[in-house]
Amino acid sequence: MSDKTLAAAAPAGRQSVYDGLMDEIRNGRYRPGERLPNERDLAQRFALGRGAVRGAMARLETEGIVERKVGCGTFLRPNVPFLVEMGDAEIEFAADGGCSFYELLEARLLFEPEIASLAAAKRDPAGVARMERRLARLRPGCTWLDFKENIYAFHKQIYAIAGNRFLHGVFDSIHSARRRSNYDGRNPKAKVAPFIISQAEADLRPILAAIKAHDGEQARELTRSYLLRLLAFR
Repeated sequence: MSDKTLAAAAPAGRQSVYDGLMDEIRNGRYRPGERLPNERDLAQRFALGRGAVRGAMARLETEGIVERKVGCGTFLRPNVPFLVEMGDAEIEFAADGGCSFYELLEARLLFEPEIASLAAAKRDPAGVARMERRLARLRPGCTWLDFKENIYAFHKQIYAIAGNRFLHGVFDSIHSARRRSNYDGRNPKAKVAPFIISQAEADLRPILAAIKAHDGEQARELTRSYLLRLLAFR
C-alpha cells in the first residue's frame, strides 16, 4: 500500500473506530465510570491498526467522553449521558426571556427538594401512579422532545402531590419557558440514546420510590443530589 493510500486510510480508520465506540456507548454497552477495552482488544474488534484506535480515543478524550488514567486504563466519564444528550439534541443553553437553563436549575434547587419531601408526606396513590406512567414512557425510540416532556411531567406531578399551588405555578412557568425553546434543543425529533434513558430512570426511580414509601428525608436528599448533578455540568 502506498504512503498516499495509508495517509487517506488513517482518518477513515479513526472515524470508524470513533463512530463504533459512540454507537456502543449510546446503546449502553458501557456505563459511566466503566473501563473501556484496551487498544489491542479494540484494534482486533474493529480489524484496524492500533494507530486508528489511538486516534479515536484521543478524540473521545478531547470531547470529554473518556478519561485516561495512567497505569489503569481508559474510563467513561461520569457525565457522559449529559454530553451525548447535548450533542444528539444539539442543545444550546442560551438564556430564554432573561433566564438561562442553569438559573432555572438553581431556582429549582432552592425549593424542589422540600417539595419532594412534602410530597412524600402525603398519601396519594393516584399521583404516584401518574409518576410511574411518566417513567414508563421513557422507552427506546422516543424523541428528545417526548423525553423531556415526560421528565418535566414527572417532576410536575411531585408538585401536584405536595399540594402547594403557588410553587406548582412557579414550576409551570419554568416548564413553559423550557418548552418554548424546545428545551434548548435544535433537533427535537432526534432519537434518545438507550443509555440516556437508563440514566434518567436510575436518577428518577429512587425519588419515586422514596415518595411512595413516605420517606421525606430520602426524597429530599435524592432530589437535591439529582439537581446538583445537573448543575455540575455547566
